[in-house]
Order: sequence, then structure tokens, then C-alpha cells
Amino acid sequence: DPAADAALREQGLLPDPEVAPQSYPDVLRVSAGSSVQLIYTVRDVYTNRVATLQRVNGTLVGAGMAALAVSVLVGIVVARRLTGPLARLRRVSGRFAGGELDVRAPQFGIVEVDELGRQFNVMADRLSDSLRLLAADRDRLREFVADVSHELRTPIAALRTFTELQRDGQMDDVQRREFLERSTQQINRLEWMSTNLLDLSRIDAGIFPMDVRSGDLREPVRAVVEAHSEQAGLAGVSLVIEVPAEPVMLRFDRERIVQLLSNLVGNALKFTPRGGEVVVDLVERHDAAVIEVRDSGPGIPEADLPLVFDRFFRGTNVGDARASGSGLGLAIARSIVEMHGGSIMASSVVGRGATFTVRLPRTSGQGQ
Repeated sequence: DPAADAALREQGLLPDPEVAPQSYPDVLRVSAGSSVQLIYTVRDVYTNRVATLQRVNGTLVGAGMAALAVSVLVGIVVARRLTGPLARLRRVSGRFAGGELDVRAPQFGIVEVDELGRQFNVMADRLSDSLRLLAADRDRLREFVADVSHELRTPIAALRTFTELQRDGQMDDVQRREFLERSTQQINRLEWMSTNLLDLSRIDAGIFPMDVRSGDLREPVRAVVEAHSEQAGLAGVSLVIEVPAEPVMLRFDRERIVQLLSNLVGNALKFTPRGGEVVVDLVERHDAAVIEVRDSGPGIPEADLPLVFDRFFRGTNVGDARASGSGLGLAIARSIVEMHGGSIMASSVVGRGATFTVRLPRTSGQGQ
């Protein structure tokens, strides 16, 4: 194609035919249909690649050193931020182990350490409560042993005196009968106290026997009033019972309810003067049965009301009634009520008597 050849000549890609071939040593004319093998030799081809690789290696080494330095610095900062709060937490735990039960771990602003501190505080709270309960139980046990020792001292001293006088032969028949009667009273007191102490020990150990059955609550109430009617007659006290006409069905342990009411009624008769009155009232409600034991005795001072259910507490009033008590009956009564899931409370007006109210809850299905 002449036009294409002319264009290639203008670009210097084809030689001018008018110029001698020797002027174009690198131009090889090839006739049509023949093949030619061309070999190209490129000099200094790797010079730029080596330089580039060297620059890349230098850059990578520098970046690696910089990254290592930054990581070391960050590690030091993070380590100090963690080790500081952990050291403080260790000091707090050491103080707690040393007996400072009120120390707690502060908040450090680090999620993981704060969570560890919260768990430590929860553990410390629970352990502190347990230790305080153990200390309170130890103090109560010490007071309990002291009270028992004090209570046993009186009957033992009375029996020792009677025995010594009997041995010396310094009593006539009238004195002997009097001391025998007093000794019998002290022996009864010891028996009553030993029984109550045994009941309290079983209650504390959680082995107090219970035989809960469904029944008419009026029956044990009537039985207790009937059992104390003779005592009330001898004391000149009117003993009145008020119960509903219809059965009061409830689940309860009959023997324990009898023991509960015997303690309350016996206590009311003991403190009611001749000519007074003790009323045992049973009322049925939709969710519970309520028993009230009211007396017309001297009453309980307001300061003594929170303490009447404590062991060996016999009030601040003086007299034979207080001296003859063991201070355990009301404590056992409260335990029996609580074992039935109920509650007991005392109310009084000095000079107008006292009222003990027992509430025994009705569980689902009772009374149907």
C-alpha cells in the first residue's frame, strides 16, 4: 500500500528507497513468505529494580522499628494502668484479711478491674455479714450460758439449804413440811427449765419435731383452757374462752399449739391478781386464724415490750410471779409460731393488763 508506506516513512519506521541500504544498518528487508528470528539485547535492565528493592527494604525496616517502639510504649502505659489498680486492689484485700471488714475496693475506670472490684465487694459484704452473725451468735451463747448458770443457782441453793438443815436435825415437823414444799417447787422449776432448754436446743439445731396435720383449731384451744381451769380456780381468776361456733380448719401441729397456748395462758394466770380475768379468744379470718390471750394483770412496761420474747427475760416488775418464771416460755412460744409461718406480738397498757396476739396463716387449700 503506497499510502501506508509513505506514512511509515514519514514516521521513520521505513527507509526511504532512494537512500542506499548501507545508511540503514539496523533495517532488514525480508521478502514475502520468508521467516526471520530477531534477538534483542537489553543492557542494564536490573539497575532500577535493585534500587527500588533497597528503598523498599529500608522503608520496611524503619516502619518495623517505629512500630516496635510504639508497641513498647503502649505496652508500658497499659501495664502501668492495669498494675496500679491491681496493686491497690491487692492492698485493699490485704487490709480486709487483716480484720478491717469495712474496707471496699474503689472504682478505677477500667471495666475489667472494676468488675473484679465489684465481685470483691460482694464477697466482702457476704463474709462480713457471716462474721457478724457468728460474733452475735457467740455473744448470745455466752449470755445464754451465763443466764442458765444464774437460773440454776437459785434452786440448787434452796435444795442445798434444805439438805443441810435436814442433815443437822434443826427442823421441826412444820419447818420440814414447809421446806419439802419449797423443794418440790424448786424441783418442778428445774424440770420445767430442763424441758424448755431441751426444746430451745432442738429449735436452734433445726430438729424440733413437727407433726403438721389439718384439724379444728378450736380443739387444742379448749383443751388448754380446760387444763388450766383448776389452776385459775385456785388463784381466784376467771378463765374465759371465746371460740367460733363453726370449725376453724387449719394445718398445725397440735402438740406444739398446746405447748404455745399453755405458755401464754399459764403466764397470764401467773400475773393476774385474784379477782382478775383471763380471756382466750379465737377468731377466724379469710387468710389466717388469730388467737388472743388477754389478762387483767399489772401490764408490761412499754420499754419491756420489745424484750418479752427474749430468752431469760422476765421483765422489770418484781414479785413472786416474776421470781417463779424461767424466762423461756415466751421465747419458745415465738419459735413455735414462727415454725408455723405465723407471727406473735405483745401489747399492753400498764395497770390494764397485757394481750398476746398469735396469727397463724392459712395456706392454699386449707379450710375447704
